Amino acid sequence: MIVREMEAKDLPECAEVFQQTFSSPPWNEAWSLSDSTRRLDYFFNSQAASGYIAISNANQQISDTDRIIGFILGQAEPFQNSDLFHIREFCVLPEYQNQGAGHILLKTLEGSLKPASISAIYLLTDKKLPAAGFYQNNGYGQNNNLTLYSKSQISGK
Repeated sequence: MIVREMEAKDLPECAEVFQQTFSSPPWNEAWSLSDSTRRLDYFFNSQAASGYIAISNANQQISDTDRIIGFILGQAEPFQNSDLFHIREFCVLPEYQNQGAGHILLKTLEGSLKPASISAIYLLTDKKLPAAGFYQNNGYGQNNNLTLYSKSQISGK
């Protein structure tokens, strides 16, 4: 596996990975390819965005048969005297999960943020899904001081 910084040319394949991952259990969400592309394009092109992709590869040389198997994407945001980093999207294809790709992507991102003035990394995930255990195993904890509030159907659709 090779990990490298995400580039604009990777977005179409990342959108496919996103769609395949979140359309599978345990999420079972109905993502279209166009919605997946629109979401990732928005985050990738936002100010202070940063991301990495994992490419399946046996010989450590990139070739035409290699494919993106996962990615992590987020953005830095100003906060008081330092910055925070918000992981917006992070996924690994189901057939590559629990094999270390997610851990490597997360550690690569964390390593890239050390020279910056990032004081913390945060993300949102469903606490009942296996992803919550993944984050806990990688040193992330729940913030008991914050609660997510939401309101549905404000657009009248």
